[in-house]
Amino acid sequence: MIMEPGMYVATSAPTGRHSDTKYRRLHRLLRAGWFKHAKLISSNTMPKQKISLIVLMTSLLIAAACSRSDVRDLTREDGTIPNDSIVKRVEFLYLYDDEQTMLGGISSVDSFDGKWYVLDNSNRSIIVMYDAEGRPLNRYDRTGRGPGEYAEITDCDIDPATGRIYVLCGPPKIIILDSELNFIREIPLTQFYHRIAYVNDGILLFSGYDAAVDRMAGDGSVKRIFETAKDAYYTDSRAPVFIRSGHDIYFQTEPSDSLYRITHKGCEVAAAYDYMNREEAQARHRTESLIGLKAMEYVRPKVLCVMRDGDNLSFIYNRIVYNVSMEYNGEYHNFALNIAGLSNALAMTGNKLVGWIYSHNYDPDLAATIYDGVELHEIDGWDDAKRESGNPILVIHTLATVSYTHLRAHETK
Repeated sequence: MIMEPGMYVATSAPTGRHSDTKYRRLHRLLRAGWFKHAKLISSNTMPKQKISLIVLMTSLLIAAACSRSDVRDLTREDGTIPNDSIVKRVEFLYLYDDEQTMLGGISSVDSFDGKWYVLDNSNRSIIVMYDAEGRPLNRYDRTGRGPGEYAEITDCDIDPATGRIYVLCGPPKIIILDSELNFIREIPLTQFYHRIAYVNDGILLFSGYDAAVDRMAGDGSVKRIFETAKDAYYTDSRAPVFIRSGHDIYFQTEPSDSLYRITHKGCEVAAAYDYMNREEAQARHRTESLIGLKAMEYVRPKVLCVMRDGDNLSFIYNRIVYNVSMEYNGEYHNFALNIAGLSNALAMTGNKLVGWIYSHNYDPDLAATIYDGVELHEIDGWDDAKRESGNPILVIHTLATVSYTHLRAHETK
């Protein structure tokens, strides 16, 4: 299995001299195991031709976001953009281990003052701090029942101004650490939450049980600022719910298929998604849990990061494949992306979108092909020992400031 990227996909009948190349590439990458959702189908029990046909048919369901005032189905608009239009730099950061630090996976990642903070709750609940070279500096690993201890860590977030880390735990409480992972204090909670985000006037808490967002003020009081209808759609534990972009925080919740911006009064809709079978998907998710091919057919968009250029809002999202939607004159224009490391996308930190892969999935030659034209920083001293270690590798995408108008100007040159 190699790196799992988003792939080029034609959302209408293939035309032009590159169309055959795109379909051959899709088929080749699918056979190599690049398509994330193909894991739902065993290649030992189903012919490769059928897998390719199923994924190609499912890919035709992709749609783009819509504007706040005019819902547009962009499914039939075929367009891709080169990676160097949206990504300035890509760095592959190999995470070293030691006797006390052996990650099983990555559930959350953030950065502060040149250091990386990684949460692993797939193997054991631990937060590890790494330097810029990927070497572990410190760790927070305190399971138990006392102050500063926990049974599990659900999520964490960093105050970008101070570096304080807000750790969401079970039993329900918030543990606050300094930037060196030293315990400061803890705040008890009255219920379980699944996501946390620090804001200047308090803490945001998301509950997947009732699709609600609560805001905790500095005095510990809690106020509900958002709630929507519940449904049975599965929340991917690696997909971000709160998305920090500059001084703004956005959040997404699946039942409403919308992207919201947090305000002092509560929240407001920033963009509402429109996609094929949207109403049917919402109705079915309210009454049943879909698995297998049905889950692929009714998969919902997941926003990974949000970018703002003046009054124009753009965002990268995943629905079967990866797309960037750019706002222009009140409408969203959709382009497919071919980028690696986002199938395990974690967070937007500053102007960086960070994902991860395992070391045995890393292919330097393939990375150079995918990111042609992008400033690429690969792993120093890459050898068989690193490849066979199974250690995680951060894939750090430094995003360019780009809008639809900039893109069109670039294309017409």
